[in-house]
Amino acid sequence: MSIKDWDQGGYEGLPLQTTQVRESCPYCAELIELVIDPSQGEHTYIEDCFVCCRPITVLVSLGGNSGGGFGGGSGEGLDPGSDESEVFVSLRQEDEV
Repeated sequence: MSIKDWDQGGYEGLPLQTTQVRESCPYCAELIELVIDPSQGEHTYIEDCFVCCRPITVLVSLGGNSGGGFGGGSGEGLDPGSDESEVFVSLRQEDEV
């Protein structure tokens, strides 16, 4: 993928659909903002905290039930008028998973 693809809003002209979520770091408890791509479905990835730089395991689940498949996350930052499935995010210390 080239930079030009991203400049046009996504890969091969497809728009990027992201959701911003605010959660507390499981290490330092600071509120951090994550950008989640719901088109990836349920997935897990590791991202460093922007404050303490420690590795956080991010668990992303989709669904209409409270808590999602991973049982956590507030889902803050979601568009309340959206027709998309809700995004649930749970943050854990890397060795907790």
